[in-house]
Amino acid sequence: MEEEKRDYRQELREIKIERENVQSRYAGIRKELEAQNEELVHRMNKEYRDLEYSNINNDPVLVDIYERRAAFFRRSNNNISEFYDSLEQKERKLMDELDKKEYKIKKEMSSDEK
Repeated sequence: MEEEKRDYRQELREIKIERENVQSRYAGIRKELEAQNEELVHRMNKEYRDLEYSNINNDPVLVDIYERRAAFFRRSNNNISEFYDSLEQKERKLMDELDKKEYKIKKEMSSDEK
């Protein structure tokens, strides 16, 4: 009985497809996070601009409210940035694993050809 030959090209195609899926999935998440981040920055800047108006900055209660809201938007912005960074690390880790897998397959393929 003939030993079944390993299809290296198919395995490499699967890795390529998986790599594209990872990049696509993370690109979508990044795009959504960037949009949320942009909105938070806009709202935070608006709060600080509103503080410059005399009818607001002369009232300590209103100043406190606006400063708290701006601080909330800033914290949310920081949280999104941290999450964004962790996503980038996860994506890099997955891509590194796929690179190692691809390298291993190519190495096995070249040794089988000998």
